[in-house]
Amino acid sequence: MVFKEIPAGAATSVWMATSPDLEGVGGQYAQDCGLVEPDAADAGTGGWAKWAQGTDDARRLWSMSEEMLGETFDV
Repeated sequence: MVFKEIPAGAATSVWMATSPDLEGVGGQYAQDCGLVEPDAADAGTGGWAKWAQGTDDARRLWSMSEEMLGETFDV
């Protein structure tokens, strides 16, 4: 795990919120003040793991959560 000083840790969020180059851009993952793609085979080279964005897994986990809570939520 890599730790950063507070300003460095906040830099990507500030960049995403204020960069005119990102006007109208959404649904992206950013790291170190740049947009990144999925990590190649989860090699630890940066980016996000493909499994973290799995729509089928998200639906399955949402259903499991509702079942455990005994509640349903309209989203």
